Amino acid sequence: MKRRSNGRKLLCAALLGTSMLAISSPARAQSPEEEAGASEQAAGDAPTDDTIVVTGQFQNSLTNRIPVAPEELPFTLDTLDREAIDQRNFVRSLEVIATLPNVVSRDRSTSVPANEFMIRGSDATKLTNNRPQSFARGAGDRDDSFIDRVEVLKGPPTIAIGPAIPGGIVNIITKSPTAENFLAFDQTFNSMGISITQFDANAASLFGSEQVRARVMGSYRGGEGQADGDKVNNVAVRGVIEAELAERTRVQASAALIEIDSRAAIAAFPLYEDGTIPEVFGPTTSSGGGAPQDGSDLYLDGELQHEFLDSLKLTLRGSYQDTSFEYRDLPGVYNYAGPGILFSDPVVYMYRARGGFDEQVTYGDAQLAGDFGLAGERQDWVIGATYHKTESSQATGYLDPEVYRLDELDGLVLPPVDYAQIDPGNPYVDVAELVSVYAELALRPLGGVTVLGGLRYDWLENRAVDPTDPSTADEVQEVGQLTGRLGASVELTDGINAYASYAGSFVPQPGRTRTGLVGPETAVNYELGLKGRLGSMTLETALFRLLRQNRATGDPTNAIDENFVVATGEERYQGLEISLSGELVEGLTLQAGLGLVDAEVTEDNTGLEGTTPPQTAELTFSLWGQYAFGGTLEGLRIGGGLRGVGDRAQAPGLVIDSFPGYEVVDALLAYRVNERLDLQLNVFNLTDERYLDSIGFNGQLAGGYNFGAPRSVSVTASLRL
Repeated sequence: MKRRSNGRKLLCAALLGTSMLAISSPARAQSPEEEAGASEQAAGDAPTDDTIVVTGQFQNSLTNRIPVAPEELPFTLDTLDREAIDQRNFVRSLEVIATLPNVVSRDRSTSVPANEFMIRGSDATKLTNNRPQSFARGAGDRDDSFIDRVEVLKGPPTIAIGPAIPGGIVNIITKSPTAENFLAFDQTFNSMGISITQFDANAASLFGSEQVRARVMGSYRGGEGQADGDKVNNVAVRGVIEAELAERTRVQASAALIEIDSRAAIAAFPLYEDGTIPEVFGPTTSSGGGAPQDGSDLYLDGELQHEFLDSLKLTLRGSYQDTSFEYRDLPGVYNYAGPGILFSDPVVYMYRARGGFDEQVTYGDAQLAGDFGLAGERQDWVIGATYHKTESSQATGYLDPEVYRLDELDGLVLPPVDYAQIDPGNPYVDVAELVSVYAELALRPLGGVTVLGGLRYDWLENRAVDPTDPSTADEVQEVGQLTGRLGASVELTDGINAYASYAGSFVPQPGRTRTGLVGPETAVNYELGLKGRLGSMTLETALFRLLRQNRATGDPTNAIDENFVVATGEERYQGLEISLSGELVEGLTLQAGLGLVDAEVTEDNTGLEGTTPPQTAELTFSLWGQYAFGGTLEGLRIGGGLRGVGDRAQAPGLVIDSFPGYEVVDALLAYRVNERLDLQLNVFNLTDERYLDSIGFNGQLAGGYNFGAPRSVSVTASLRL
């Protein structure tokens, strides 16, 4: 596998960003009034509850290629802005998403700053600025210093991005230049041993022109992590520039580089056959002293907009991501002797591995959008075409497994190994090319009524090369599918809308039938909801019913040595979501959420009908409040809250049907010293709850279980010049 040395690139990017700011107007501190104005500029493509999104904004959001106000959207879309992210101040900022209804975080690792999520019981796809993002073992994720806000779209997302698992998607929106000059620094220290240094610099004008703006941001993350042996040494930098080339022409471009140089102590483990946790495992133990993991990620994106007329606009978007990752580690502790670790024979297996993962993602999108008047209302439309190519290669080599008895392990620390003796072999290569065309329409037949619909046709070709089996070298999977979304929103009262919607999606799946590759899984989602404002509070509720159909299941005619599948499986997910946020009384803000999911396998060839799909959490909830004092205590803020997950399903046939949920308490104390300096103290897991964050591979007891983070404290100082 190739390994790029990007130190020179990193230095050049940093120097470029410094030079861009040096030739701009000098930075100065902002007054509160200027900060408010700058915040409005920075949130240019973030819709507010009172404003229809204008067409002059860059297409970073999931919803703004057609100008539709949030209350008009006939589906669930949660947005967490930078203020919400900074209040919770998690070590990996995206964990804040797991405070939303029916969103569950899993697979913690502080050495690689990445999160995985499940939405409404299904794995979630992550995007960057409404563009595809690499999945290269977490190395392709955006750094916290880049993030402006996060959107979570629930339900089938095919109309937005193409083939995807239907639970929902996470869209990470990065920072853009603002209308004011500033220079900001954040320094965070965490009791787990992690130090995070961030900077953010904005130039409101470049080259003596207010039509050209730039922003540079970055971070250094170093220290230790949750598990014994973790070492973190990650650097990230990003620069973005935007310009008005003419009165009707705008362009934005950015370049980002992330370097990961860490030692990851793998903490995953199996359970006993009755589902209990062996005493040798704990929140800070690991299956080894940590092994090197090195990676780099280069991400380039750009957008050009040109308005031919006031009602006709062309948008061209593109991105390129190149991610390279090398690892020499212990993938985890496993047990294959039975349903978990047998009490009669408590044996576990550990595998030494060395390998690499490279992935290149190319994306291009062309849109033509316009509007027209009808019945005294504005009607909007967009048509477009997309090209998306992902080329990945992965090679992994293993030593023979080492066998240990739990009662003979000493802190799980294993002797060092010369990883050079492990040959990763030739890489498996996968190439996926997607070509799509789509059209969307927002009709307002009369005041207070919005109908939003869209159609998308995707043509996907997957090619896979297995170096160990030349006969598969020419195996190609081709899928063409038409999907759509249709919904309507009706204003019931001033500020409250009701909506109903239908959405479809599809996603390819592995496996072979007796006549060839299995076809794609399809899904349909039906949803009803209310959204809007209740006084100073924002309310969003939804009832949904999702059917995942044509899932690959075992062929009932298989012989002992056959593994053919048939696309007959079906899973049903239905549930409820309630979110409430805003200023309850003067100085007191509140965010609350409740999610319920009832999931069931409704069709299957292997006797699973009536069971719950593994890892599905039946309940999620969160409550967070913050109070800002006035008078002599002005500048002081206190906050706290509770977040939790209910029982999660295990694989059928095990001794236990579900794994217990958990509740975690967090707290906040913050003080604004002056207009330039803020101090903040966060306490996570205040009661030191001992819980499992990940519950195994598809609910099996053989391995893949991880503890959630123990009690920890972080202190942050934020300086703005």
